[in-house]
Amino acid sequence: MNRLTVLATAGFFLLLLGAAAGGCVGAGSTSCAVDGDCLDGRSCVEGVCGGPGGNAGVPDGGSSGRPGGPDSSGGASTACEGGARCDAGAEAGPQSSWKEVASMAVDRSAFAAVTGADGLIYAIGGYTKTRISSTEQVEAYPPGTDKWFAAPPMSAARWHFAAASSQNGKLYAFGLPSGPDSESFAVATSATAWTPIKELPARRGDIAATTGPDGRIYVIGGSVDSFGAAMARVDVYTPGTNTWAAAASLQTPRAGLAAVTGRDGRIYAIGGWTTARGTPLTTVEAYDPGADTWTTVASMTIPRHFHAAAVVEDGRIFVLGGVARDTNKDRSYHGESSVEIYTPSRNAWEPGPPMTTFRSKLAATIVNGTIFAIGGERPNWSDTNQENLRTVETLRP
Repeated sequence: MNRLTVLATAGFFLLLLGAAAGGCVGAGSTSCAVDGDCLDGRSCVEGVCGGPGGNAGVPDGGSSGRPGGPDSSGGASTACEGGARCDAGAEAGPQSSWKEVASMAVDRSAFAAVTGADGLIYAIGGYTKTRISSTEQVEAYPPGTDKWFAAPPMSAARWHFAAASSQNGKLYAFGLPSGPDSESFAVATSATAWTPIKELPARRGDIAATTGPDGRIYVIGGSVDSFGAAMARVDVYTPGTNTWAAAASLQTPRAGLAAVTGRDGRIYAIGGWTTARGTPLTTVEAYDPGADTWTTVASMTIPRHFHAAAVVEDGRIFVLGGVARDTNKDRSYHGESSVEIYTPSRNAWEPGPPMTTFRSKLAATIVNGTIFAIGGERPNWSDTNQENLRTVETLRP
């Protein structure tokens, strides 16, 4: 059956992560009734676990309550003992280059990663073991621990799909599974499993998804067959009513694209391909939810598909990696470590610091102003010799 699934993480799971962080816990796990509910000997003060010197270990800035805030997934930032931020490896100021943090336990490509309302990064599904098999496995990363932990798996293996984090505290996965085609998971609750939601109106993969400024989730483009001809359709999911509606179609059909919600409230559809096994695109279009219209904006300098994107606090959009057209006559395509940065106010692109690793079919998300480039595939010139990645690198612009 063509269904979608949602996930809800277990309270004991978050407590485990809090303990691993040495008492630094994410939003939703600092409430208490008695002192025994708190970690590391903390006291329960007015329903909140206090810490030494009165540090409660609660969100230091919290979620913006909308996409495109402190992180594009609506994830909350957190404070640790002594006022330190739960942001592993993040420097006090901007970084000029990428640096590696803890690797995932599972190598993944063609997967999804989102920041939950609990401030954790979730790496979901994808291809594993160099594309030999797909997986339903999920891992969670609390930035304060710099470690990955197993999280409740999806109900079915899923690859070349998309995921988004909603303002209702749930994670949503859409498209191309071996079972239900859409499901959800609610973080920071007592639930331990993903659950089906209303089916995606048109089953497809190689899609992008982002939560809009109106709280609805926009599922954009895609193809019916892997690397097939692209679609222009846009479907919009309302979490509160578990219903779908159609939005204006893209100007250009796209699959293998990236999509983000900008700080300006517009949704950006970036790159991808149009024809089956076609040339990667440089073009970008922006959607105005109020007007239900797409408008062409400045194109990237490098054509890309199977790339990732993230929005930082000042509104710039970082586009990472992917597969690009090669001017070298010996090879038609090549993998990218390059980064491009779009500034909406100037409608202009500029080069960014390149990643340390060539990555396509990667995922990206942002926590406390730090961009995480996660997993993916390190392209080789022979398609039979691709290498899936477990590695993760970060940049604090």
